[in-house]
Amino acid sequence: MAVTGVPKLAFSGMNFDPEIPSSGELETISIQFENIGSGTAYNITAELIVGTEVTGVTLEHLGTLERDDLTSAIFDFYLPAADSLGGIVKIVYYDSDNSEYSITQNLKLDILNENNISIINWLITIAVIGVIAYFAYKRFLKKKK
Repeated sequence: MAVTGVPKLAFSGMNFDPEIPSSGELETISIQFENIGSGTAYNITAELIVGTEVTGVTLEHLGTLERDDLTSAIFDFYLPAADSLGGIVKIVYYDSDNSEYSITQNLKLDILNENNISIINWLITIAVIGVIAYFAYKRFLKKKK
């Protein structure tokens, strides 16, 4: 009977592009992980699970990962109109005996809401108009005196 090693996947990094996106934009999340175990991991899937509906790639089939190898799962999806997006990335894999293993990584992403940006721009515009009106009024009063 041959002794086979046991795979053990571990997260090694996470990247967001863009880091602070606006709602409705395309977001790319790259999750890096590696096999730090002594065996090969088979039928690897990575799933992005969030608390709201998103449109795009949220499930990746990554195949096999040999011992000491690393890979990435890349999720491209459009962001909802929300202030933040939270959830987990779940990696499921199997060993040579078809035993199932999984690991999870929490994630939280702040989102700039387009409505908030419009309100901020509107307030800045009103403030600039107010300053200009104030100086015009002061100048007009000086000419009258």
